[in-house]
Amino acid sequence: MKRLRLWMVICICAVILCAAPAPAVFADSVTDTLAVYVGYYGGPYYLKQEYHWTELDDLYGGALDTHEAAYSYYSGSRVAVDSARGFYLSDFLQYAGVDLNSTASLDFYTKDHTSGAYRSFTKYAMLDAPRYYFPNMTVDEATEELAPRGGGSLWDGALQVETMMALEDNWEWDAEGTNFTNPGTSSRFRLLFGQLEPAEAMTSASAKYVYAIYVTFSGMPILTAEEQDLSVKIGSDYRVTVNVAAEDSLLDEYVKDNLVWSSNNTDAVEVDMYGNLKVKQNGEAVVTVTFGETSASVVVAVDGEADGGSGGDSGNGGGLAERENGGGSPENENGEGGGNAESGEPQSSESRDGAEAVSFSENSAGVYILSSELMARTEYAEWVNSILRHEVTTDSAAGGVANWRDGPMEDGAEALRVQITAYGSWPVYAGAGALFLLGLFGGAASFKFHMGRGGMKN
Repeated sequence: MKRLRLWMVICICAVILCAAPAPAVFADSVTDTLAVYVGYYGGPYYLKQEYHWTELDDLYGGALDTHEAAYSYYSGSRVAVDSARGFYLSDFLQYAGVDLNSTASLDFYTKDHTSGAYRSFTKYAMLDAPRYYFPNMTVDEATEELAPRGGGSLWDGALQVETMMALEDNWEWDAEGTNFTNPGTSSRFRLLFGQLEPAEAMTSASAKYVYAIYVTFSGMPILTAEEQDLSVKIGSDYRVTVNVAAEDSLLDEYVKDNLVWSSNNTDAVEVDMYGNLKVKQNGEAVVTVTFGETSASVVVAVDGEADGGSGGDSGNGGGLAERENGGGSPENENGEGGGNAESGEPQSSESRDGAEAVSFSENSAGVYILSSELMARTEYAEWVNSILRHEVTTDSAAGGVANWRDGPMEDGAEALRVQITAYGSWPVYAGAGALFLLGLFGGAASFKFHMGRGGMKN
């Protein structure tokens, strides 16, 4: 029985290991590159910049001025002095394009600590609070307590220092002063900061081998609706356009993909998760879009019915196809957009999930141009949304597809492009399946063997 259980555990572990991403494995500790990631609380975080140390060290033609500075540390029983050369953390973050005024916290990832951040600090603690080097600090051998060296005060000769990312340093315990001779690079990049006061014990927080800094922003993005007041007709289609200004441009798309839409009068106007309006009856509604604690609103007034049905009219901003595609695209006999001039004659696709056929055209590269009419249909909402998010999705007719637009939605891209692609994670699943079958058959063989010998033992 124990062997059967062991085989089952092996099978389960094999499947988990094959499906999960491999953890980072570091051959040595010294760090050659330093990366900056940005995000809001809860993530995700996006890579902002990554630099090789020679790109930063001015002695090797790098972009940042380096400085020599000493840092004192108290461990609770001993005193250390680190004499270092490097660049200031604030200079590095600003060089990487980080808005320090919007920064809330900093997480430091090190190569010798592979499960999350090694240390996390508020931006105030690392960059704003006054920190010092205490050259007159030592430990009394008799009392094992902090004491001023040669009398006087622990604050005698204290120097205010800035937080540094050290390229090379010389860490010495029980040192009587600085030592900038023969510094080593084996701790690169080392986070060094001064003490708020002599008794602050932060020795272990002076992180070595830093390879990434995660910047968390405290602010919220600014949402601005392009039109604050709309006048629309019953039956018309309209997509509300919202401009996003996040603390970093890398976060703009993340914010757009996580907007929450609502209408305070769904009897008159409904809004879906993408900002598409469904105009139902006369009246007025306030459509609001939110992200976290920030929001923007549009007042929608409904009066009368649209000419020509759901296509809308030019007097109230036009139908969805016209607004999205900058005037619409050529139509086929069903009134559906047929793609653009370079993609050939419009065709009709097979029905998808019971919906009526939609128009598309195909160029020589196998790129399908889908009409904006398709984008407006409720039955295609999830599929179209995955395309707008640049995700891989599965279509019942086309199979696996990798998707993209010609440009951002607010730029009025003319069409949605879908490239038929062989895409997937079959090697991972195939490997997991093979290991699972191996374990299954191995367990069965073991079971048969023990049964033939009179049964299995616990």
